[in-house]
Amino acid sequence: MAISLGYGIALLLFDSSTAARRENKLSRTTADAGKAKRLLCARCAHPVTRHAEGMEVDGAHEHRRVNPAGYRYHFGCFRAAPGCTTQGAASEEHTWFPGYAWRIANCASCLGHLGWRYERGADGFYGLILERLAEEN
Repeated sequence: MAISLGYGIALLLFDSSTAARRENKLSRTTADAGKAKRLLCARCAHPVTRHAEGMEVDGAHEHRRVNPAGYRYHFGCFRAAPGCTTQGAASEEHTWFPGYAWRIANCASCLGHLGWRYERGADGFYGLILERLAEEN
């Protein structure tokens, strides 16, 4: 806000509530932009999902698990991954999420292994290996 003091001189008043609202809006916009960013297959750059699709399963978005063959995986859970295709019949054997059957999830473009699709009836999510994804610039 400006107050005129005459003689072409204006006094600018700082309104902290307006500044705080602008700062909150900017931080929300920046956070929303980060959530809107796409995650790509690190191998071929095919769009796989978005940060906004991230979700918590068993109290966390990220998980670390070891499969029966001893391979270690660090993966994140996502509601949707339209850039993935699944293969094989769903299996409940060695599932990391009791009650969910899983099947392999591959990149729909290069067919590289990106993780798993977990299914329980109509409910489901993707567990995508984070090191196999790249953030879009």
